[in-house]
Amino acid sequence: YATSNRSAVIRIPAYAKSPETKRFELRNPDATANPYYAYAAILMAGLDGIENRIDPAANGWGPYDFNLYTLSEEEQKKIKGLPKS
Repeated sequence: YATSNRSAVIRIPAYAKSPETKRFELRNPDATANPYYAYAAILMAGLDGIENRIDPAANGWGPYDFNLYTLSEEEQKKIKGLPKS
């Protein structure tokens, strides 16, 4: 997830200061994924996090607010790519 990066699958905008104005944006995770399964899995993970009071940042899961398109070549080389066919 991210707070400023608009290309993240889940974004919680940082500009919302009060709990009443907080929201989240959900983007399609993959064009080839079954959207029903994908959104069900995301919803289940979110509910599990709320019920068990899991802090994603404390577990190393973001927020990831860097822009991949502005990384230097050296930084880009450190990112592992997915397998290609």
